[in-house]
Amino acid sequence: MLPFVLRVKSDAQTCCMVEHTFPQEPFRECYENRSTTSMDNQTVICIHKCYYEAIGMFSADGKLQTESYFKYRDALDPTLRDSFSFSLKVCANILFKLIKQNVTDWSKMRCSPLPYLFNRCLMEVGIANCPAERWMNCELK
Repeated sequence: MLPFVLRVKSDAQTCCMVEHTFPQEPFRECYENRSTTSMDNQTVICIHKCYYEAIGMFSADGKLQTESYFKYRDALDPTLRDSFSFSLKVCANILFKLIKQNVTDWSKMRCSPLPYLFNRCLMEVGIANCPAERWMNCELK
């Protein structure tokens, strides 16, 4: 069983009426296979890397699979497509700059943080650009 913290909705789902259609089972498998008693940042990053590879959003060599994200975007409700398209552009640009500037020595990490960082960015930019008709008047903590 997943811990409570992994079963609650994200801020994006709580504040911006969005139901993500990413499959849950691969996340459970990645969590069960990679979780540790300490659950440090690197473990969380490895779980997310495993998950985004399993659902085809990133390749095993760490490359963003843009066609998979476009397919996901195209399946969204029309009210969310523009916001998600904007998020994709912003976050791809940030990811490119991180890679280009070699912000940190990722070779010292157990797993590439790129899948986690990219998808975290999509969530944050998505909240900031939630269509008015989807906003649920919540307070972000």
